[in-house]
Amino acid sequence: MKKILALAVLALTMAMTACSGAGESPEALSQKIEKKETLTQKDYSAMIEYVGKAVNALSEVRTKGELTAEDIDKLNTEYPYVESFIGCLDQAYDGQDEDVTPMDDANKEKAQAMAQKLLEAQLGGDLK
Repeated sequence: MKKILALAVLALTMAMTACSGAGESPEALSQKIEKKETLTQKDYSAMIEYVGKAVNALSEVRTKGELTAEDIDKLNTEYPYVESFIGCLDQAYDGQDEDVTPMDDANKEKAQAMAQKLLEAQLGGDLK
């Protein structure tokens, strides 16, 4: 899974750097990450949902053709916390950092599905 998330981060960074639901708001979650506060499973679930929405927006843009600088700017504006959340989720998935609450199995499944969708969106097709 670490490989998939690492690839997802790389793919998203290439597309967006050049360029909520349950739980706290994305802004509040971002502040918790910056302050190195303890994150809960509900926080992880909200981050996965947020990244999933960004992935869906990316997929929608990709169905219309190649990404333009304008598309990337719009995605960055709409989803400014994606990279931070993916990095945080990657650490929580591994559960190897004693300062980070490990992700539970339910969130791991959601994260895997989200990472798969992200890769598919980046590559413009189905990877199954």
